[in-house]
Amino acid sequence: MSNSFESILDRPVTEIDRPTLIPVGTYACIIKNQPEEDKTRTGTDMLRFVFWITAPTEDVSEDDLRAALTREDGSLKSLQEISVRHQFWTTPSAAYRLFDFLSDDLGIDGGSKKNPKSLRDMLMEVIGKEFLAHVVHNPSQDGKTTWANVDRTMPLG
Repeated sequence: MSNSFESILDRPVTEIDRPTLIPVGTYACIIKNQPEEDKTRTGTDMLRFVFWITAPTEDVSEDDLRAALTREDGSLKSLQEISVRHQFWTTPSAAYRLFDFLSDDLGIDGGSKKNPKSLRDMLMEVIGKEFLAHVVHNPSQDGKTTWANVDRTMPLG
């Protein structure tokens, strides 16, 4: 079924599912798209990366992961159907965090002291990069739901 707004409005309510809340732990991830530019609720500029999970590591509960991936009809979702978001504020005082992620965790070369790359140049190389993301659970501001958020990233291997 298409994911256009019109097709979503025409879906029977019995086909509406909440996104899967994956268990806390570390996951191998891959970046499949360029980050989206957005603003926080307070108007701060940010980049939002969407990661696709490729595999859990040993600190993820197999039982909890199986439960999270089990649909109401008993079938299993693929882990690759799950995505996680991670934001970086794009302010002068926070730019180092984006640079650290790109260089340290994704392994993107920042150039040399004589010929450095810009963050924009480095961002052009993110697609297909793999890394580890540690996922935690945080309540929403209204307390009605819980979100799976990334609290830290690390290089893969």
